[in-house]
Amino acid sequence: MDTDIGRRAGQLIRQQRTKGHTLSIPDAIIAATALQHGLTLVITFNPRDFGLPGLQLYPLDLLP
Repeated sequence: MDTDIGRRAGQLIRQQRTKGHTLSIPDAIIAATALQHGLTLVITFNPRDFGLPGLQLYPLDLLP
């Protein structure tokens, strides 16, 4: 993690708070890292936690 990712994570937390949603610090860091590097985030459980603008998600369905 670097300064840019830390700042972006903080921005994501603030943006979500203004919408009435809580984004945990670890989830914000993960999302900020993916956004910063243009990566697709593989989601295994709760993709709704990562409904952030610009974040590309790849839902991984674990149940048959």
